[in-house]
Amino acid sequence: MFALALVASGCADDGGESTATTGSDGSDGAGDVTHADVDGDADDSADASDDDATSEPDVAPSDADEPETTDGDDVAEDTMEPVICTVGLPCDDENDCTWDDACGDDGFCTGTPYTCDDERECTVDVCTGDGDCEYEMAPSTCLIANVCYTQGETHALNECVVCTPSTSTTEWVLSNDGDPCGGGVNECLTKSTCLKGQCQSGLKACDDGNPCTDDACDELVGCVGLPNADPCDDGNACSQGDTCQFGECIQGLIPLLCDDKNPCTTDLCSPSGCVYSNLTGPCADGTACTVDDVCQDGTCKPGILRNCDDGNNCTIDSCDQYLGCIPEFVDSACCIGGVSICDDKDPCTTDSCDEEQGACIHTPNTAACDDGDACSGPDVCDALVCSGPVLDCNDGNTCTDDSCAASLGGCQHAAIPGTCSDNNACTKEDKCVGGTCAGTPLSCNDGQICTQDSCNPLTGCTTVALTGPCNDGNACTDQTVCTPAGCVGVPTACSDGNPCTNDSCNPLTGCAYQAIAGTCDDGLSCSTGDACKNGVCSADKSKCGCQPVFSDNVSHVKKLLMGTSGIPGQGLDVDKKANTCTPEGSCSGGIDNAFSLLADIANPELTKSFASGSLTLLYEHVAMKTNGQTFVMNFYPGNDPGGCDGQTQSCGYYVEKSALNQTTCKPLVAFNNAKIVGNKFTAGGPGSTFPFSAPVQDGLELELTLSNASIEATVTVAGGKITSMTGVLGGAIAKEAIMAAIDAVDPASFPEGLTQDAIKGLLGFLLANDIDTNGDGTKDAVSIGLVFDANAGFILGLDD
Repeated sequence: MFALALVASGCADDGGESTATTGSDGSDGAGDVTHADVDGDADDSADASDDDATSEPDVAPSDADEPETTDGDDVAEDTMEPVICTVGLPCDDENDCTWDDACGDDGFCTGTPYTCDDERECTVDVCTGDGDCEYEMAPSTCLIANVCYTQGETHALNECVVCTPSTSTTEWVLSNDGDPCGGGVNECLTKSTCLKGQCQSGLKACDDGNPCTDDACDELVGCVGLPNADPCDDGNACSQGDTCQFGECIQGLIPLLCDDKNPCTTDLCSPSGCVYSNLTGPCADGTACTVDDVCQDGTCKPGILRNCDDGNNCTIDSCDQYLGCIPEFVDSACCIGGVSICDDKDPCTTDSCDEEQGACIHTPNTAACDDGDACSGPDVCDALVCSGPVLDCNDGNTCTDDSCAASLGGCQHAAIPGTCSDNNACTKEDKCVGGTCAGTPLSCNDGQICTQDSCNPLTGCTTVALTGPCNDGNACTDQTVCTPAGCVGVPTACSDGNPCTNDSCNPLTGCAYQAIAGTCDDGLSCSTGDACKNGVCSADKSKCGCQPVFSDNVSHVKKLLMGTSGIPGQGLDVDKKANTCTPEGSCSGGIDNAFSLLADIANPELTKSFASGSLTLLYEHVAMKTNGQTFVMNFYPGNDPGGCDGQTQSCGYYVEKSALNQTTCKPLVAFNNAKIVGNKFTAGGPGSTFPFSAPVQDGLELELTLSNASIEATVTVAGGKITSMTGVLGGAIAKEAIMAAIDAVDPASFPEGLTQDAIKGLLGFLLANDIDTNGDGTKDAVSIGLVFDANAGFILGLDD
């Protein structure tokens, strides 16, 4: 339905000729000569309509003012009746543009026409009599420096001179000042215009806005950024000393210090700079004579004055704001050298001094004390005696024997053996070990892949059934998922479609392909002696003509659909104008896909055809590079030999022989600017074409050519090959070409009830030109986006 009928872009000289018909009266047309149809209508009916004996000859002297425009030879002849002669006798057919006249068996005199052919397709060659020829210029052509050009064609090296037959048929004519020129030969030159026959170009301004690259321009690839090591700013105020590395601004190692020396603020650095937030709670106001200072409104407020009374009656206590409390020793009746003489060293008395009497006073107290017995406590004073109750040494641990030994310093907890309980439902066989109750961890694993097993210390083992993908550990099953019956999958399909391998599967390692011997069929009817050698079907292909060597890096398009809208992922920005998109009301981001209005018609059959393998498209990546350098991407229509699921496996395919030039063996369709940067793939662009067959309805296909064709895709690369490829093929199709393609379809091939006019009316209504393909300011083509998905495959060879 959407068979990508890849055909060569541009014109091909088929070299075909149409020979004039013989008149009904037995004459040969009285001087008609062999000629070729070059007016582009692919119909000789107009060019040779007068070849019937009952009509006038091709060119008579009376017609000479209007020469016939053909690429072949033409012979002017007089308007005359056929000359009747006697068979076997010499004769004269009275035509100056023939020679070797002879009387035919039919009784008419005929001669051999003179051939007038200067081998120039832009001249009309006419015989004027007696073997003389005249060569007149064909309409809308020029002959400059002995080379034919068509009207509007420019010089190969100068776009600013043009073939203009109305001005001169032998000299180049200067194009209009202001006409565009210089399209893409040097990527460092801006799109320029013609001025007095010369293309005036300016240098492209290269600025990627990155301070870590030195901007330059390469004639082949355009603007490039070369990494530098300059100082930079990563936009984060918390780092200093940022420098450029590998094209990126790398954060410096010198931190920005935000300490404001204020204990009542938090000091933080954000990307925009230092941020200070007020704190609450204790602080130090810097004065040693206050305590309980607190933060209020970002300021440390002083608390209460510090109490410097040290309880020593032999000191005078004061406070210094820097040094804090300072005791000053004094002498009195109870103090000598600042030391009290009333301390009796008994913890059960409170010592004081009556300075007037000069006598010490020892008052009994009930203060805490230590009676020296490690097995009593807590000890207190009572009637000047320090004592305490027997110490309780029970630690509540069933795995220890508790006792008290004063000689050992108090309570003793000796580990004992025996069973116990650690009160944990996730352990079993609990035992006392080293004074601690411990058990063996309980195993809750039920051995099932599709359950999640765990343990709750309060309740024990729990099991929850799982759903979704799982791994059964068997390399010979795919698509395994959890079900009530466990982890279940489908057997792996290991068929590689190769008759020279024995396909099997090992549960540990997966698919295995063992080379076998024997006869095989390489799919070529022209080859002989087909036999399996080293796992490949080999044959003598000497009689097969073109036999190319294909790359082993091949993508098989397993899905191709017409994009359903003009949003990203459904089409491409064909006109490179981010502020325009189509179709109106269902587009964004500059995406152009006017053809999306036909998606509902085309996509059902496309889905069916690509899924079944009846339509096969292959991308061949030649000498692929992944460092941003360009390489060649070839396109082939192919044939699926069957026996392998191309939707899920890497399969082998045959390339249709018609996809190659049988003389040069080169692909007819290719992009020579394919490029991979990261995982992004691009190819094609202005000047690239992609011929294909577009579905309309019920098997009806239109042969069209995509101009400004390009591909944007996401790829996965493994082992130096593309293993998956998902993206969009986009471009534009001239609306006039669409209508011409409909006219070219055999009316008998239209589905019942559908006519050419009906199809043209429908497409004319749905499709509107939205792309200017030649830069003249007029939209002349309809944009299209084709969404595709490809996996890895390989080419088996050519298919006849």
